[in-house]
Amino acid sequence: MNLLFVGFVAVLHFQSCKTVSGLHFKNSPGNITSSLGKPVEMQCVLMMKDGDEGEEGSPDIQWLREGQLLEFSDTNQVQMLSDDETWLVISTLRIAKVQLSDMGAYRCAVDTGDNKTKSAEGHLQLEGLPHFSVEPHPMSIIANVSLSLQCVAHGPPEPVRIIWLQDGAPLNTLDDPIALSPSRLNLTGLNKTSSFSCEAHNRKGVASSSSGVISVLPSQPQDVRAVETTNSTIRLSWSPGFGGIYAINLCTLQVKPSEEESIFNLDHMTHNQNVNIPPASHLISDLQPFTQYNVRVACRSSQGVSDWTPWVIVSTNEGVPDSAPVNLTAALNGTELLIGWAEPEGKINGKLQGYIIEYNTPNTEQGESLHGSRTRTMDPVSDHVSGFYRYESRSYSSPPALFWRWWYVVIAVAVAIGMAVLMAIFMAKWRRKETRFG
Repeated sequence: MNLLFVGFVAVLHFQSCKTVSGLHFKNSPGNITSSLGKPVEMQCVLMMKDGDEGEEGSPDIQWLREGQLLEFSDTNQVQMLSDDETWLVISTLRIAKVQLSDMGAYRCAVDTGDNKTKSAEGHLQLEGLPHFSVEPHPMSIIANVSLSLQCVAHGPPEPVRIIWLQDGAPLNTLDDPIALSPSRLNLTGLNKTSSFSCEAHNRKGVASSSSGVISVLPSQPQDVRAVETTNSTIRLSWSPGFGGIYAINLCTLQVKPSEEESIFNLDHMTHNQNVNIPPASHLISDLQPFTQYNVRVACRSSQGVSDWTPWVIVSTNEGVPDSAPVNLTAALNGTELLIGWAEPEGKINGKLQGYIIEYNTPNTEQGESLHGSRTRTMDPVSDHVSGFYRYESRSYSSPPALFWRWWYVVIAVAVAIGMAVLMAIFMAKWRRKETRFG
């Protein structure tokens, strides 16, 4: 009985091996040479005997490229009877528009549990006109600055050689070392805007790249500086950059307070002025005294605008304070009079140097400069102070000076003229009386 059971198991094992070994590929993918964008079809034919089906029916044929499963490929599988005991399973792989990434080795596989049956490999190769992966593109450069351009073209078939064109004129031949793709064109500089393109050659023909226009912009202006300054104006000068064959006739000048002066409004522009050149200079007015400003310049040609210069710091000169000192006080202490005051309100517009106090007596008017002090002690008896005091603050831009009453002169002249008129009238009347009485 045991021998009978062992024999039955052996028969089953033999039948199972026969089923697996009965699966084989009658047709494998062939070698295909195509061109980019063309449709491609590949086919596998699996032959199997009756009984080779698994529990879930006929096996699914899988497609592999370079050993990797193609899970989302466009495949179609049909099954047909070849003869009384043989079935054919036909699987077709379709690629609507073949791309470079589709090139490689293809094969089919059937997974039957612990065994995997594979077809022979077939290769998909693409040939045609060269195609570009890198080509010239529009860009802007500074006049007379070196640059490098690149063209990369691919087959198959290889090799691919490059001809460079500037404004339609060839720059090299197919025998030059730079012709072999990938190709790099090095230029020492341009002084006019030009169009660059490439031609790619292989044994299938010639392909042309798109054109890239290289625009030549002016170089950055130089030597931005203040040549004249007052307490409210700054005259700037600069040297325009090089624009190649294109004239530079317009510059833009931007002015803003320095960061210390505009900490809460860094983007505020005091001036944003277009200036026709030559001459390359401009007077900036309506500025604050004793203030630092940041200035920069960019210039324009018919091809575009240069880079901005770095910010340059310039300063206005000192001015006079916005107002006079305040809170005047006077205190009499015996034979002395103590005068005091507070610093002026508003901006000093410079470095405060000191104060000037002016006073008058019945016989004269006097002025006195005080440095670094806001009090003054005076002797009212010896100075005969009449109660009039005038004072002001001075910055370095205004040196101390005495003040004189110009209207005294005006009054004296007016009195003299009046006296002369009265004397003339009196003399005229006196002579008339003498004439009447003979």
